[in-house]
Parts: sequence; structure tokens; C-alpha cells
Amino acid sequence: MGSKPSDTARDTDCCDAGSVKNVKRMNSLTLEPVGFIRSTVKGRADAPRQGGEGAPDAWLEVEPRFGEALLGIEVGHELIVITWLHEAKRDVLKGHPRNDQNRPLTGVFSTRSPARPNPLGLHPVTVREIDGTRVRVGPLEAFDGTPVVDIKSASTGTDEWRSHMKPVQGHYFIKPEDVSWRPSNLMKIPNADYLERTGSENLGARLWRLPPGSANTLHRHIRSEEFYFVLAGTGRLRVGEESLTVPEYGGVLVGPDQLRQVFNDTDEEVLWLIVGAPEEVEFLRGSKSQLDLSLIYPVDPKQLPPELAGVEWPPNS
Repeated sequence: MGSKPSDTARDTDCCDAGSVKNVKRMNSLTLEPVGFIRSTVKGRADAPRQGGEGAPDAWLEVEPRFGEALLGIEVGHELIVITWLHEAKRDVLKGHPRNDQNRPLTGVFSTRSPARPNPLGLHPVTVREIDGTRVRVGPLEAFDGTPVVDIKSASTGTDEWRSHMKPVQGHYFIKPEDVSWRPSNLMKIPNADYLERTGSENLGARLWRLPPGSANTLHRHIRSEEFYFVLAGTGRLRVGEESLTVPEYGGVLVGPDQLRQVFNDTDEEVLWLIVGAPEEVEFLRGSKSQLDLSLIYPVDPKQLPPELAGVEWPPNS
């Protein structure tokens, strides 16, 4: 005979029967902010509805006593920031999504409206910079001063990143005749992907041949560090507001959050080897992550550096 169902909860590391019964008797919960948002967004008038609709980066100022909880977070990591939307109405149960009166009334549990009985905000963000217990993330639409009640790893993205990025087996010998040159999509710079044929998911390595008066895209990365190495000629590299001159056999390591652009304002062709790791999960074959190009190209990627003022690149032909 089967045993009679029991109302006793199964013991786990974080929950027992007594705690479950206590939860049933709870009429209220107490939350303590772990930090606060510091942002240029000061109120509803200048706040986008969602982070992906033009929200800026913002700082999470974590209370010092919770500083150790940040251990393991690195630039490029994807997080879910959970906020308490302290200015939201708590007596709203239904409304027109996005305040569009042409859309039918909908219960708030079926929308992302901030107005709801318990106004928690969920914000998917990427870590841009870490300064002690201050973490710059983006995009984030929450107002300046919004309490942060928790920070979690965006586990689906992290798990996918780890599961997709398999090391290669054995070794690959690449001969010069194996390398195929082709123009890049946006700036038409001749380049050759050394590791494309190997299927490497951890490392990228590409040769770039920059003609005089040319430039590659102005861009940054989500997670990838890149090492820029000059094989021939005198390299020129724009990083942030600084323009660097890189001699032959010199190199520059650039972090993912830095805007960078290789250009050539000399009279000779320059040959670069650019190595990056890890590969962005959004570019991997079979990835389910949707690529937000604004994370790679936050500004016009085809704009040229001041040193090439008056130059037309890429060529029209």
C-alpha cells in the first residue's frame, strides 16, 4: 500500500518543515537594501521603460558590510540586479501595458509595470567596471537612489557560456596557404581568421592588413580581452580618448570595456595580429543568447579618428 501523503517538507540545506510552516503564517517580510543605484537618471521624465531602450550605465554602490558578497564578480559578467522601486504605486492590480490605452487591461503579474503590490525591479545588466564596492553596470533604467535588494548571476548566460566553450582536442598546424583573406563587413579591411577552421570557442586570432589612410571599426567587447600586436609597420591604436603609436613587434592589451580602433595615418601598410579571449558567447555556433549590438558598438562604429580628418574610408567602390 502506498503511504499517506505527508505535509512535512523534505529537509534541504536551506529549508526544513518548520520554516515552511512559518512562511505560511507570515503577513509581512523585511528587506534590507544591500546598496543603492547612482545614476544620471533622476526620475520618470528621463527614464526609459526598459534598460534596452537607451538606458545609461549606472553605479551600484554596495554597502561595505556586504562587500565580500561581490567576490567572483568580474568585468563582463552578466548579472540580474533586483531593486525596490520605492516610488512605484503599490495599490495597482491591473493596467494598460506601457500606458497604451488601445491595449486591453492586463493584470500587473502579466506585465513589467513597476506599479504592483511588491514593486521589485529585475534588471539584466553587464558589469563594465569594478571599483571596490562600487560596480558600474549597464544598461540600467532605475532612478538614482533606488535601493538594491539583491544581485544575482544571470545563470542562464553564464551556464551557456561555460557549456559552449569547449577546449579543442589535439593540435592544429596552420600553413600560410591555408589562410584566406577577405574584406571586413563594415570597414572593408583585408583580414584573415587564423583559428576559424579550428573551431576554437575560447580564443580568436586574426591578421589585419591596414592600408594607408584606413581604419577599422570603433568598438568594445562584452567579455573579451584583446591583444594587439604589430607584425610590420608602425601601428596606430585609439583607446578611449588616447591615440597610441605602437612600434613593430610592440603590443597593447585592451580590456573589454574600452572603446578601441586600429587606424593607419602613415604612408605604409601596417600588419596587425589581434588575439582575443574568451570568445563572446553570442557569436558561438548554436548560442541561444541574442546579441545586442549596442554593447559592441555604443557609438557610430564607422567614425574615423581625428588623425584621419578629411579622409574618406571605407572607399565607396
